[in-house]
Amino acid sequence: MRKRILLSTIFLLLIGLTFVMSQSISPSGGGPICRFCVPSGWTIEKYSPDISNNIYWGEQSDDYKWHLIVPPTPSGNGTFLTLVVHNNVVLNEEASTIITGLVPGNGYTLKYRVIAPRFKNQPDVWKYARNAILRLTNNGVNTLHTTNFTEGINTNQWISRSLTFIAAATTAKVTFMGDADEMGIIGLDIGGVDALKQCNAGVDQVSLSTHNASTVCPSNKYNLNNALVGQIPPDIQVLWFTNPNHTGFKYLSPQAAAPGTYYAFFYDTVNNCYNTDNSTAVVTVTAMLCPPCNAGTEQATLSTNKIKNICPASLVDLKPLVTNVAPPGSAIVFYSTPNHAPGTMIPEVQMTGKIYVFASGTYYAFFYDQINECFNTNNSTAAVTVTITPCPAPCNAGTEQVSLNAALENNICPSNKVDITKAIAGVPPQGTSIVWFTNPNHTGLPYPNPTFAEAGIYYAFFYDEVNDCYNTDNSSAKVTAVVNPCPTPCNAGTKQVVLFSDKASTKCPTNKLNLNTLLTGVIPDGLSVVWFTNPNHTGSPYPTPLSAGAGTYYAFLYDAVNNCYNTSNSSAKVVLTNVICPPCNATTDQVVLSAKTIKNICPSKVVNLKPLYENAVPNGATLVFYTTQDHQPGTMVPEVVINGQGKINVSVSGTYYAFFFDQINSCFNTDYSTGQVTVTIDDCLPVCNAGTEQVGLISITTLTNSCPATTAALGTTLTGVNYPPLAQVVWFDNPNHSGNPYPTPQTAGPGDYYAFFYDMPNDCWNTDNSTAKITVVINPCADKVQLSVKVNLQGAMHANLPQMRNDLQTYFGNNQGLIPETDPYGSGLFVPNINNIAISAEVVDWIRVEVRSAANPTAILESQSLFLRPNGLITNADNTTPKFTPQAEPVRIVLKHRNHVAIMSNSIATFGVGPVSYDFTTALAQAYNDGSASDQMKLVNGVWCMINGDPNQNLAVENQDINQTRNSFNQGILDVYSSRDLNMNGVLENLDMNIQRNRFNGNCFSILINY
Repeated sequence: MRKRILLSTIFLLLIGLTFVMSQSISPSGGGPICRFCVPSGWTIEKYSPDISNNIYWGEQSDDYKWHLIVPPTPSGNGTFLTLVVHNNVVLNEEASTIITGLVPGNGYTLKYRVIAPRFKNQPDVWKYARNAILRLTNNGVNTLHTTNFTEGINTNQWISRSLTFIAAATTAKVTFMGDADEMGIIGLDIGGVDALKQCNAGVDQVSLSTHNASTVCPSNKYNLNNALVGQIPPDIQVLWFTNPNHTGFKYLSPQAAAPGTYYAFFYDTVNNCYNTDNSTAVVTVTAMLCPPCNAGTEQATLSTNKIKNICPASLVDLKPLVTNVAPPGSAIVFYSTPNHAPGTMIPEVQMTGKIYVFASGTYYAFFYDQINECFNTNNSTAAVTVTITPCPAPCNAGTEQVSLNAALENNICPSNKVDITKAIAGVPPQGTSIVWFTNPNHTGLPYPNPTFAEAGIYYAFFYDEVNDCYNTDNSSAKVTAVVNPCPTPCNAGTKQVVLFSDKASTKCPTNKLNLNTLLTGVIPDGLSVVWFTNPNHTGSPYPTPLSAGAGTYYAFLYDAVNNCYNTSNSSAKVVLTNVICPPCNATTDQVVLSAKTIKNICPSKVVNLKPLYENAVPNGATLVFYTTQDHQPGTMVPEVVINGQGKINVSVSGTYYAFFFDQINSCFNTDYSTGQVTVTIDDCLPVCNAGTEQVGLISITTLTNSCPATTAALGTTLTGVNYPPLAQVVWFDNPNHSGNPYPTPQTAGPGDYYAFFYDMPNDCWNTDNSTAKITVVINPCADKVQLSVKVNLQGAMHANLPQMRNDLQTYFGNNQGLIPETDPYGSGLFVPNINNIAISAEVVDWIRVEVRSAANPTAILESQSLFLRPNGLITNADNTTPKFTPQAEPVRIVLKHRNHVAIMSNSIATFGVGPVSYDFTTALAQAYNDGSASDQMKLVNGVWCMINGDPNQNLAVENQDINQTRNSFNQGILDVYSSRDLNMNGVLENLDMNIQRNRFNGNCFSILINY
């Protein structure tokens, strides 16, 4: 008893010692919110950090609420460390903590989350932070981990990061800091069981032998692992992703990668961590043009990967192991090497079509196209390990000669062949068959058709196929076949083939037709219909009658036994013409799937089919799945969109078929899909991290917009209190989450909205009937502001007139010009007939108009691509005055042109009602300048103009502009719409070079360079 107590005590001490010595880091939250404080285990490095929660910044007061409610901390701490950061590094707050229990030389991964929330009060002072920085000091060496924030893109949301490092000492210091353009706040969330753990993936990038590779014919795939260099340590994998940050799913088929760009990572399978968050180990795979190959690109599939001989047989037939059918025009072959090295093929026995192996080893299956001399793959994964065990050597064929009842056999008319098997007397021994050779010692191959033998001498043997042995090596069982002349019969008859029609059209989208669909009646047994491209069956039959292109075809009945046709001149003729198919962006390629079978992974009871496709979805098409192989109506599997992610989930076992579908032209890539996957749905124990509680909302039932916004943000109604950490909030316009979630909850229109907790991994909800309801009411805002702006471009000015030329619009005459119909500033606006003066009136060029905040000119409130008229007015395409959204604050107007220096107006105090007018042409002072920039405009013919000479649009005329204009001029280009054409006449000439040089010497730059 005393010994047992002693052992228990030692065991507990060891557990405690292990706990004490394991690495640890203090959580960055968990305690109550407070101002000018840090979490337990943390140290204030500079000024006064705070502890906050998702509603309040450091103090539970209405004066210290966030501008938007912050999402709950992913760690479950509830509170988190916050710092105030400025555009002055000296004033930025900092806090630090110490990682303890590290083992020098071991790798570790620190997982953390950062956020950039915004303080509600003083919006003119408080903005979003520019970045958050985690500095790891490890034995005096600093590693900086920076997360950049962009307003509206990744602000007010937790961003997960992981920092991998190799310990150089038993402790390391972690410092949290950051900065901002003006004044902002950053938050840090560290906590949970996986915050800090050992990571053996290291910090080195994966070593590669190349960064550029080509696909390998015939598969048009590339094995990414061929680019790896060096040994992979135990418990470490190399995973490939299509992005440099290992976000989303790993690439599922690295050994057969399609053209694209791939990034390699070391992954610690035990500790679930990577060597880096930003891989530079990149391989770009380009497509190699392959000759046609009937062997296809799919691997052969085997029914087993291990097999033994069954005595008394001392061999194994490999051929029946292949379960999928060889593609038409190819055959199954086996090699003893995985790359079909020359001289390693296993020969096929021509008499039986069997592929025997007599030696133990591993054998690899391929499909082989003998005509084009190509394989389905250069590296077969269809491998079987054969074990040959020695067997006694019996031979069921015995030693007796084959008994004959005749030494001479004749043909029986109308056949001109001889059935030599009629000479056999008795039956062969059990387990044997009778084979015939044209020599007495069974050398070479057996005679293939003894019932249809040619004239000659034949020798009979008993053959034991299992033991591959004969009754004798010298047969005296000899038969002479004598062929007497006969009239030539033909079972094909003399009647013409009957067709439905002598005219037909190809089918869309393939522009092919199955010629056999034109046949009528029943084809007699022993005959077939063959097609020729001539009426007298000369040459070879048409090889692909099941998918014939446009042309003229003739049908014949063919008797293969007697090698004869029904007629020497066929009148069964069809003229096949091409039908004009509507454009179909789905193309005609089959969908290639990464798996033939798939199961659900519990606790999820669904399988998402969408990630299975491997070849790229054609532009203008989408990936769809059906439960029928020919996409029958009503059998499509619907796609759902949750938080912007499309899923094709199936919850029922069965086979599903993939298609590309062009919704605009309502067409598929094929009428018969070979891209199929068999889904097995196993029962799982019910698990759902969404809980069963209703979503907690603040105590309002109606949410209204704040003008000038014409929408409302549903997220402002969330409390964030006690939300499940592994679920997210989604919104529906109905109380039972039917259909798709509401796609834009932060810009919701009028109506009723219901909140749900959603567990994405398990695809489940907190409830099927939400009472967390918000009604959005949109109050009307003032009408848009009609903005009339006038400006002139120096490059387009007439020689002696105070107005601009429209040379680009009239360049070719006859309403044919150079101005592009699509917006060159990237908005996607398309204006047909822009060069037709009768339709679009006179246009100088496209121009970009921006409405910016007067207090903070870096903030672009709205922008539009518009048209500049010769009189300086900026209008819509239909020559009307443009309208902009009302603003509750003073604004400035910024004008940008593709090769002129951008200008900005003075402050416009009221932009809430219209019309508003602003004329840049009347005075130099109309273009804002605080004195820090050169003159913003140039006086030409009595009007002030934007200055030309900034073709790269970086707000300054510099040496780079001269180099680019010179390069374009040296090419001697005419008839172009180019930013280097500074006088806007459609020609790159010496005058453009002179203008560029003069502007450079004048030191021209935009005041916007300060913002």
